[in-house]
Amino acid sequence: MFQCDACQRWFHLKCQGTAKSEVQPGVLFFCRACERNRAAMCPRSTLLLQAALCVVLALAFSGGVTRVEAADNIALQWYELQDRVLFAPLGSGPVRGPNRATAVGQSRAIFLLTSAVYDAWAVYDSKAIPSTYRYEQSKVPRMRGSSADINKAISYAAYRLFEFMHVEEPLVLEAAKAKLQSLGYDPAVNGTDTKTPAGVGNFLAARIIGAARLDGTNSEGDHPGSIHPNEPYADYRHAPGQIHGLVTAPTYPNYQPMNAPKSLEEIKNDPCKGINSLDHWTPLKEDDGTVQEFNVVMPGPPMPNTAREAEFRQQFFDLFAYSANLTDVQKVDAEFWAYASGSELFYKITFDSARNLKLSLPDTVKLLFAQGVAVWDASVSCWTYKRIYTSGRPTTVIPCLFANTTAEAWMGPYQGRGLINGSHWQPYIATPPFSEYPSGHSTFTAASAVVLQRFLKSDVYHGNPVVVPEGASFREPKITNTSDPRYIAGVTDKPNTGPGTPGYVPATNITLTWKTYSEAAVAAGESRIHAGFHIKSGNEDALAAGSEIGEKVWLVCTSLWDPPASSSQGSKNSGDDDVGGKIAGAVIGSIVGTLIVSALVVVAVLYIRNKGKHGHRGYSSDYVAYSS
Repeated sequence: MFQCDACQRWFHLKCQGTAKSEVQPGVLFFCRACERNRAAMCPRSTLLLQAALCVVLALAFSGGVTRVEAADNIALQWYELQDRVLFAPLGSGPVRGPNRATAVGQSRAIFLLTSAVYDAWAVYDSKAIPSTYRYEQSKVPRMRGSSADINKAISYAAYRLFEFMHVEEPLVLEAAKAKLQSLGYDPAVNGTDTKTPAGVGNFLAARIIGAARLDGTNSEGDHPGSIHPNEPYADYRHAPGQIHGLVTAPTYPNYQPMNAPKSLEEIKNDPCKGINSLDHWTPLKEDDGTVQEFNVVMPGPPMPNTAREAEFRQQFFDLFAYSANLTDVQKVDAEFWAYASGSELFYKITFDSARNLKLSLPDTVKLLFAQGVAVWDASVSCWTYKRIYTSGRPTTVIPCLFANTTAEAWMGPYQGRGLINGSHWQPYIATPPFSEYPSGHSTFTAASAVVLQRFLKSDVYHGNPVVVPEGASFREPKITNTSDPRYIAGVTDKPNTGPGTPGYVPATNITLTWKTYSEAAVAAGESRIHAGFHIKSGNEDALAAGSEIGEKVWLVCTSLWDPPASSSQGSKNSGDDDVGGKIAGAVIGSIVGTLIVSALVVVAVLYIRNKGKHGHRGYSSDYVAYSS
């Protein structure tokens, strides 16, 4: 029997000219009930569709990659909102100072939110120690509650941190408020009664905010000695130094880092000229950070007037000439990692990995907490050394040091390579106005990669690939609109033909992805060389330091969620299973589930075919099917 896809009536049909063949799905026939041609639907197609659906559902339960996605756990939902704020800002105003503008600000914001979420989860676990109770283990409150209670506590804690960090940005506050309300919670509930989940979240958030106000960042702008009183994050440690001629000045370490000049006219007469405006420098604070022992020792950069002066000259000259042969992949890589801080980008990679691996709420919370601690302490350590060494950026050193040297280098947007004087050298991307040594991106990402490796017990990359369309560079984009003032016929509308050639970037679509987290961290560090931000030592020393910080962070974090004194206790909410085992189990489950369901489908198909051969074969001559 076959069914009309319009009136749903069933009929016995036969194909015109093929009396012994069954009518196939989709073949047109004249339905007298509808009085027009209709498509036939048969039980065979219906059953096969149902079998296909069974495959999908079985894969979903067995951990296969094609299973139906469940909604993000509550932690991922709040991390997603923060990512939108840091990576794709909702508003244009400040985020309680430079939370978005600086790598340190972004790292701190990530740390504070992930700590709040972790603490709200930890008090419901039978053994985990909240971060704000690290030295008060005997005072750790132990809550009893359902999954709904934990979600509620996490949400209130996260919301209060958004209020604290984004107090000056209404659009972000509205987004956070809308998120809380969408979960069914009332933003007006601000009590700290720990007998309720909302009170637990508010109470723990208040502890974290109290600690944040005293972490040395001067987030309220109220520290004595602030250069700009009442301005969040204003420097209160020291005033900027003055830039000097880097080759001969004995006071070299006391110079003021500068950004790329606005035009070559500004430096043509004096390549070593400094910029005194406060708009061109960033204060470097010796922040205390979360835990001082996470700091590491760095060897320092090569400097002039020292035993390493030859190395100093060589590394900067190597970078001068390096820009001549930048590939599309290197340029795109530089732009991708420059779009946000290394801390924020690896934060996104981490929660994408948690989502792709479908980690449980406890595992997501612990992984992202460790990530937050890693990037924050990496930034504190990195900026401490930036302040100690105040080493010159290539955008300052190369025009000064090689003012009378000619070499092949990148000449500027769309121009490709050519012979230029060192005083005309420019980085591929405008340089941040703070010290070169060490590289922040290299420090952050190396620390982050270690945390991911340790937690997942694997270095295999589980983040998402990044697709950069043809001509999508923000430095050398494809421009075909003749009314655009940047349009140059035959230049902005033509792809480059290889390294060092004129034209837009990239010439074809490029996908950025990595085999391992370690590889991604190395790529992030090397991207700073592609961009013209750092020399070799600034990158390599930072990668080594970041890895060391990551290892120290890992030991401390695991001592919090799995303290030795209670390591043998069960955890009613923690889900402390081996994550590596979960990943392997998901893969094995997927394979087994697929094989079982595939076998069932084969049996079903054989049964249907057999029924077709031996079942009822009567046809009505009243309805004739017509081949379409």
